[in-house]
Amino acid sequence: MYNLYWSAFEKFRAIPPITTLTENTEFCETVQQMLDAHLIAIPQLVMGIAEAAPQHMQPRQADRFMNEMLRSRVGRRVLAEQHIALSAVFEGRREQDEGWIGIVNTRCVAEDIVRRCSELVKERFRESFPGLEPPEVEVDGQLDATFVYIPDHIDYIIFELLKNSMYATVKAHAPEALEGAGSGLSSSSSNSGTETASGSQ
Repeated sequence: MYNLYWSAFEKFRAIPPITTLTENTEFCETVQQMLDAHLIAIPQLVMGIAEAAPQHMQPRQADRFMNEMLRSRVGRRVLAEQHIALSAVFEGRREQDEGWIGIVNTRCVAEDIVRRCSELVKERFRESFPGLEPPEVEVDGQLDATFVYIPDHIDYIIFELLKNSMYATVKAHAPEALEGAGSGLSSSSSNSGTETASGSQ
């Protein structure tokens, strides 16, 4: 893990100031390669914490370390992905859909997000608990509400909230249905459309 981040730092440090579009394109390619290489970072970090934390860290310290690590990781990836996306649009390598600014959707529809994520959670629920039908998710309120957000991130958040709520609902109202069916629903960044903060992010 240390070598992964040190290597990325050394590559960035060696890049001279960017003065042309060609240099920016090359820079974006380098950044994308780093983003791809760092997809393994969180799984490796989680594995390392699980193995080492019980002997060397208190649970609260481990939680704080992971939270800080994930926050900084999400921030770096957002900056990198936004720069790559805006550069691609500016250079004509990609069309920008209406309502989007880079990776940011200025018109996220709350109802659509909740309904899409609820279907993914139901699918995961049925896989985890064969023969058990998941609770229904009712969407009410201001259904046409829109807001500005990064879709992958809000999808991950809503997916996790609904996943935990659905399992807790069944556990509270029909605990016998979960007997012998495992300990709960597992997370999946691929199913929720994110890298994990998984990141997302």
